[in-house]
Amino acid sequence: MSTTQHILDHRRVQTAVIGHKNSDLPVLLPMDAHELDLWRKAHPSYSYWCGHHLGGCGGELSDRRYTEKVCHFAHHPSAPVCHRTANGESSADHLFIKRGVQRLLGKQQIHGDVQTRDLGTGPGDAVDVYLPHTSRIIRFQLSHCDYPAWRRHTRDEAGPMIIELR
Repeated sequence: MSTTQHILDHRRVQTAVIGHKNSDLPVLLPMDAHELDLWRKAHPSYSYWCGHHLGGCGGELSDRRYTEKVCHFAHHPSAPVCHRTANGESSADHLFIKRGVQRLLGKQQIHGDVQTRDLGTGPGDAVDVYLPHTSRIIRFQLSHCDYPAWRRHTRDEAGPMIIELR
């Protein structure tokens, strides 16, 4: 399978969380067999989960190595039936953004709380950064939300102002 075909094949579960079903430590599985081999050698003790923060069932996953199709995660045979709808490469973007913002705040020694938000379509709808010293919330909105729905969600927020970044 060519690299272009690998990129276009989004039928497989490409993201998971590491450690346990409630983890927010995301991972994007390498699609290429050689890259997966290197990944496995670098992280032999990792366990992968269809995590709740991904909208998943909480079941344990295994990585599947293929040379003729995309490497991907698969549920263990004993896992519950999963109804996760977002499986592709971008399905953990909210967790990668959350961790990146947490690292940035830590490096800058800024106190703040970073949380993912479900605005009605799943746990990856938005990432909110609460900055108590400014009484503001910065929102990274990742899902489509029309203006009336966006206003409904912002009225329920703790701070007086939300700055939306899209």
